[in-house]
Amino acid sequence: MVITSNAKNKEKTKTLNKVIEQEAFSEGFTLLKNFCKKSTDNPEIISDFVTEFVSENITKNIHRTLSENNIKTIKKFRELGFDPIELMQLLTCSKGIYHFWRKEKSLLSDMISALRTEFTAMELSSESELSRVEVDGVKFVKIESAKFYPSTSSGGKKRKFRDISSKLEDDVVDRFEELLSELIVCYLKENPYAKFEMPNRTKVKVPYSSSSKSVYKSSDLEVARWHICSFLNKFFVDLKKVEINLSKKDPQTVFLALKQGKLTSEIDDKDDYLKLFTFDFKDLHNVKLLEDYSWKGEENVVVESLTSTLTDNLKNLTSDLLTNEYSLENVLNKEIPLSILSDYQINKSLENKEDINIYKLTLLRESSSSPEQFSRFMNILEKFIHFVKFVTFL
Repeated sequence: MVITSNAKNKEKTKTLNKVIEQEAFSEGFTLLKNFCKKSTDNPEIISDFVTEFVSENITKNIHRTLSENNIKTIKKFRELGFDPIELMQLLTCSKGIYHFWRKEKSLLSDMISALRTEFTAMELSSESELSRVEVDGVKFVKIESAKFYPSTSSGGKKRKFRDISSKLEDDVVDRFEELLSELIVCYLKENPYAKFEMPNRTKVKVPYSSSSKSVYKSSDLEVARWHICSFLNKFFVDLKKVEINLSKKDPQTVFLALKQGKLTSEIDDKDDYLKLFTFDFKDLHNVKLLEDYSWKGEENVVVESLTSTLTDNLKNLTSDLLTNEYSLENVLNKEIPLSILSDYQINKSLENKEDINIYKLTLLRESSSSPEQFSRFMNILEKFIHFVKFVTFL
């Protein structure tokens, strides 16, 4: 059965009216409601807090975290007429396009591995325009243009970069290969000279292992291929640092201190706190936000996004707390403080046979900074026990 938006709103209003009729609001809910009204009348309360929160807890030192090499790379390629942002974010922020997302190896780890262990990541064709030059007695291969042999992938399609492209889903491979080709062309504009002498076999470490056979053929094509793959290896390794550095940062949470009526990222035992949202640095949407901030120079993008999120969360939380069946279980799970529950909601929890033991009593006592809140609960519990005994006696 399909429920229309109209029907949902009517049902929500009906539930809301029912709750209002049943019981007076709890102290915690009243404080939440008052803060929501105050922040609606004065939106700068949220925007000013978020600006400081983002600066101190999220974007501080973020340029260093996202690697200065990436920022320099973007600037350099933009000057040459190619913006690598789409390619970089495709590799760091796209979930579902990668066959083995977040398993033993990440997308970039697999691509780096393909470059380092096999010299088949790509193959230059004889149509490539190469010439030998000598500068100050050093021999180079000048790469005028690089053409790649298309090879058949496991899916039967022709791919320029088969070993790398095989890590991606088919629906993004075409775009990936197009962007990677543009990147290589752009790189060769400024770096067309490949040193002709191949490295000593015993000293080869990156980007290829000593098991690679074709590395040591001193043909112009092999020298050019080494030159291009070395660049891609560095490009992918720098991007990998983004993934590693962001994953090391701890999530940052925003709370509402109910008694003080203010937003905060720090909690103690002197107030009751309601969690509003958590900024997780591993979340793909947040990674993209930070990359936009750092790589595109859009300094307000994080603040604007989190201000919108926090404002929406506060608007939704008031009705959500009323229309959903919140209970003592939510308090025990540390989702809400005890002060948020009304007497009616506590009674309903007990009627639903919420098992209360010494351990849970301790958690409930610790869930509120006010002794009066725990006393309120104990009074309700005592009345409930007397009622149960009375009914049992009858």
